Amino acid sequence: MILYALLLALLGLCLIFIEFFMPGGILAVLGAIAILSGVFLLGLMGPGWGFAFGYLTVCVPLIAATCYFAIHRIKRSGKKDSFYLSRDQEGYVSASLDPNLIGKKGIATSDLKPSGHITVDGVPYQAVSERGYITQGSEVDVIATKSAYLIVKPSKE
Repeated sequence: MILYALLLALLGLCLIFIEFFMPGGILAVLGAIAILSGVFLLGLMGPGWGFAFGYLTVCVPLIAATCYFAIHRIKRSGKKDSFYLSRDQEGYVSASLDPNLIGKKGIATSDLKPSGHITVDGVPYQAVSERGYITQGSEVDVIATKSAYLIVKPSKE
């Protein structure tokens, strides 16, 4: 029984190690099941629960060491950005629109309920109505920009 438990532990550690290179979670779950099966094998059919607890006490640090070794191996591999970014994302700017559009008039090219599309100076934009429903073909005023869309309200002519 002890030999079978050790083989299950070895199988479990190998599956956990491989999980780092083939992500998905299934191999790690199978590895954990293999290790826990060894605990129950020793506890129920082997020397007893005391020995099974000792087995588990040895397996937990081995799992941690396996994870550390896998991460260390990935970091030292020649592949850049495979697990950790080698650079930060400083300077990244999300989509934004020209603030000069604020105050301009546009035409709703689709119903805004509350979002849809408008055209300002012949250029199409995504828009969100500040106040409810605006029908297609209505004139709108651009009152703000947010990320990649305009915030509009119906024009008062």
